[in-house]
Formats: sequence, C-alpha cells, structure tokens
Amino acid sequence: GALAMQRVAKALDPATTRGLVIMIPVANPPAFQAMRRVNPSPDDLMDFGDAFPGRPRFATERIAEKYMALWKEHADFVVDFHTGGDRFVQHPFVIFTVTGKVPPERMESLARMFGVPTLWRDRDRVFASDITINVPAIGIPAFLLEVGGGGIMERQQDARQADFALSFLRGIGLVPGEPLRQEHVSIVEKYRIITPS
Repeated sequence: GALAMQRVAKALDPATTRGLVIMIPVANPPAFQAMRRVNPSPDDLMDFGDAFPGRPRFATERIAEKYMALWKEHADFVVDFHTGGDRFVQHPFVIFTVTGKVPPERMESLARMFGVPTLWRDRDRVFASDITINVPAIGIPAFLLEVGGGGIMERQQDARQADFALSFLRGIGLVPGEPLRQEHVSIVEKYRIITPS
C-alpha cells in the first residue's frame, strides 16, 4: 500500500487536481516498525483493522480513535490500501458496506469507480471493527482496496493498486479523466474460510 501511494502521489498534478488528497503511507507506526500486522507491545497485540472506531485504551485503539475524529471532521471519502501480506496473494477486490448511513446505491456506484474485477458488498458486517463498517456509520463512504501480497515483491502489485486508486480519484472528479471500466464485475456477498480436510 505504501508503495502504491507513492505512485499515486507522483501521478497527481497539483495544477489539475480539484480538491485535497491526503495519503497516510504508514497508518500504524508501531506495527510497521516491527514489520508485523499487529502492534508488537505485549499490552496491545492488536491488528489495526480490528481497532475501529477506537477508544482510549491500547495504542492501536487510540490511533484508530484519532483517525476517526480526523475523518469525521475532514474526509469526504476514505480508502484503505491492503495486500494479502506475507501469507496470501489477493485477486484485486474492493470491500464496501451497505449497512451504514451512506445509501447502498451510492456505495456501490463509488465502489465501481475503482475498476476492479470483484466487489465485496458486505451486508453481514463481517469485519465489524474495520474502517469499512465504522466510517460509513458516520456517513462517510469508505472502501478497502485489496491487491496482491503473498510475501513477494512484484512491482506490478503496487502499480495495479495505484491504477485502481487513481481510477477512483477520476471517478469522484478529483483528477481529470475517466475511471477504469471492467467488462464484467463479480459481486460477492458472503465470506467463508475453506481449508483442506
């Protein structure tokens, strides 16, 4: 995600950008410094994706609480860049909820602007402590953009993620141009982990 954001930043031209784009390459510094998914403190050990809307308890929850306050005051949209980490290679998809204060039709229309081949329309609040549930609950469209992973450093992964993010920025009118359009979009609504017997 951090590498994709660098590509997005380089592609933005201040002369033609309409609005403000804020990028946070490292949202959870303690976990990033430890090169782990969770905050390494024995008092915390929390995944940032499970910390929202946050509360004044552990460091990860305090960071999440601060972001929620900032987004509530300043954000029109929030996009969370993800990869499959070191364990999974993810087919590109966007997760969005239809359970918040943003109308479901608007959420789906915005999700399609990324130009990804798969949309995950979450009706079941699968990740109840995630940005995709808690930010739309306060009326701000939020999406999780998932691309690549698997512990391999392929330059194409960050380039693809950046292309999808730039497509979204074109779709909402922040940068000039047309968003990517997929000929066929698959929509997923259920989540289940299947393991071999």
